[in-house]
Amino acid sequence: MAVGVRLNPPPPRGPGLYVLLILLEEPVEVGARTFRGTVPPGLYAYVGSAGGPGGLRARIARHLRRRKRVWWHVDWLTTSPASRVVAVAYCASGTHGPHAEAQVASCLASRGYLPVRGFGSTDDPEAESHLYKTPPGRGAAEAARDALRCLSSTVGGRCSQLSLAR
Repeated sequence: MAVGVRLNPPPPRGPGLYVLLILLEEPVEVGARTFRGTVPPGLYAYVGSAGGPGGLRARIARHLRRRKRVWWHVDWLTTSPASRVVAVAYCASGTHGPHAEAQVASCLASRGYLPVRGFGSTDDPEAESHLYKTPPGRGAAEAARDALRCLSSTVGGRCSQLSLAR
């Protein structure tokens, strides 16, 4: 786990959706095959889903590790020393529709979050992005509440938020 991030309550081991709130203190270069560019400093919300072995707990724990194989677009951000995951909101769901991530992303966009077009959404044609820059003046605590509201409105059920990093 990343230092300073408390998993309380711990995410379930089942499937679900999540939003990582990532603070970039400096620009981060992304060199993925399907997305190349610089992500400027700021607070970002990344929308994802977990359905594989270990479910939400394993996926979120992976995102919080700094050292890992760079596999997803978001790994370019979470492995950078210029980044810090400051909060995670998630909803457990036995089943969620194939467009659930796009619905959460759309909800964030409706709240003024700006898409980083093509980031993390190559397997989701319904979404223009899975990474959204928070609106100016919106802090991590408010962004975490927005993420939780968007997840709840999409999935419902058991939703929670991991405490902010210290």
